[in-house]
Parts: sequence; C-alpha cells; structure tokens
Amino acid sequence: MKKPPVTAILSHKNSGNPGGKGLQLAGNSGIFGNFSVDENPGIGNNRNDMAEKRRQIRYPSHAQARIPEVVDSTVLLKDISVTGCGIESTMFMDIKLNHQYKIEILPEEVSKISPFELLVEVLWMRAGGYSFEAGFAIRESPKGKQFQRYVDYLSWR
Repeated sequence: MKKPPVTAILSHKNSGNPGGKGLQLAGNSGIFGNFSVDENPGIGNNRNDMAEKRRQIRYPSHAQARIPEVVDSTVLLKDISVTGCGIESTMFMDIKLNHQYKIEILPEEVSKISPFELLVEVLWMRAGGYSFEAGFAIRESPKGKQFQRYVDYLSWR
C-alpha cells in the first residue's frame, strides 16, 4: 500500500500534534524556524482546525498577490478576511514567522477593484507535496477603502 505524501507544517513552536515530530528546516540562508511533520493531516494543525479558531469569516479568493521582498512572481491569494489572509504557491518562499511583509493584492478583473497593499505578519507556514501555504494576520491597510470593498465583494459573490 502506497503511503500518502508527508505534509510539513512550519510553526514557531512544536504544535503538540500526536503524530508530529519537532524538527528544524535548514536551507541556503540558514535556519528558517521549527516545524513539525504531520504524517496524518487529519489530526492537529489543519485548515479546519484553523477555521474553527478564527474570529472572522475567510472568503475564498481568485486574486493574485505579490510579495516583492520574497518572490518576483505572483502567488494565489487563497482566502481573505478583515483580519487575515492565506496564500498558496507552487514554490517554497523564504519567509520568516512573526516577520512583517508588504503584500500587493491584485483583485480579479471582474471585481473592478484596483490593486491595494496590506502590511501583514506571518502566523504559520505549511509545505507539502507541490505546494507552499502561509497564513498572515493583517496589521495595516494603507488603502483601507479598496481592501474593504474587496472583502465586501467576496462576501457578496
């Protein structure tokens, strides 16, 4: 029987998952932080558990996002709320937990909403298979009206 692919969940501390093993991820630029490997994605830090802990509803998105400090290409904005957002990419990104980044959100054309920037802080990262995901807390929105219009658009859609 073929084993399912292993999913790595990156966080600043050991998640306490029953199947998790505390490890450190190292690369060209040094230690990225602690992460745990969850061989049973149905237990512990999965997206359903995160959704239950959120105070605000996250709306699925089809927008693109740019994080110029980290990567030259665009990534997918998976979901967004007034307090946080999640991105997904097919490549690993060298972002650091609890670090703040500027993200430029490029809403889908059909929304007729101009691009806007958010100042975000990395809360969690997950790498597995062919994808990399990260969750952010939104700290500041210089163009607050554009951001609120986009969240309103997604809630209406």
